[in-house]
Amino acid sequence: MNFSNYGIVCPACKNQIILHGDFVICQSCRLQYPLVHGIIDLRYPQVNDDLETATMAAQFDQSSFEELLSIMLSEHLLNAQMLKDTLAYYEDQIDRTRRMMDMFANTIAINFNYPNPIRVLDLGCGSGAGVIALSERFSQVIGLDSSLAQLLLAKKALDNTPISNYLLICGFANCLPFKDQSLDSIQALNVLEHVMTIEPVISEISRTLLHDGTFIADSRNRFDVFFPEPHTGIRFLGFLPQKIIPKFVLWRKKMQYEQTRLLSYGTIDKAMRKFFQGEYIITFPDVQAYRQPAWINHIVAFIKKIPFIKKFAIWIFPTHIVIGKKL
Repeated sequence: MNFSNYGIVCPACKNQIILHGDFVICQSCRLQYPLVHGIIDLRYPQVNDDLETATMAAQFDQSSFEELLSIMLSEHLLNAQMLKDTLAYYEDQIDRTRRMMDMFANTIAINFNYPNPIRVLDLGCGSGAGVIALSERFSQVIGLDSSLAQLLLAKKALDNTPISNYLLICGFANCLPFKDQSLDSIQALNVLEHVMTIEPVISEISRTLLHDGTFIADSRNRFDVFFPEPHTGIRFLGFLPQKIIPKFVLWRKKMQYEQTRLLSYGTIDKAMRKFFQGEYIITFPDVQAYRQPAWINHIVAFIKKIPFIKKFAIWIFPTHIVIGKKL
């Protein structure tokens, strides 16, 4: 495997890595990274996985996607309704992701000149739906996620398809294992709210994009006044002080909320302005991609024509689309 063809380097020192048996080694700093069922574990600092992930890896060959998913979910503190919603989410993910990728492509084309990208990163690829959707459009697709458990699900799903133009990497968004200016496009679906500190992530995205490369993501709004918070079903949760939100969720829903932090328009704008080296906009989504009625798009189109209403509406709209072009 020639990692340089994908722009992949050691995350610690950004030098060349080579395959060496069942692990990958950096030719400069000599750090070794595991290779798990074809998934390159380039997390740095390196971590040890939990029992559920180890069980998934051990039982990967003889288990189905559903069986691996069951093992993964056993580690989460989910009530009955949240478990039901999670299973439904995974069942619908490929169709949903194709709709989102269509929206992403159209949004980029409308707002920026969009050259035909070759190498695309699905940042926070989860269980692989985005990799499947992107592989239908682009020559090289890289799926990266910090969760080896999610990537094992992705590998199992991809093994059941004829797709071969992809690579799966376990890595951290704030320490991307790619050389400078190596990616044509980076897309992030349902990811930014799970990044605890967004500034270094935006900086890494900017570093690894080629000149004229594009970044696009959706982000659920912390100050959404229309819908309940999507992970908990609690209305107006984001209006509480950030420090007490996890404790409040644990009290109300008996579930963990330590790995979620919805972002506001202001937080995203500040991070992009300071750390993204190029043009960017934060705009409204195509609501039909979220299976909302088309008439909402007509209202949004009207709102966009009135600057002071648009400025207010973007602060409280359920979802933001963040799009940037590297300069």
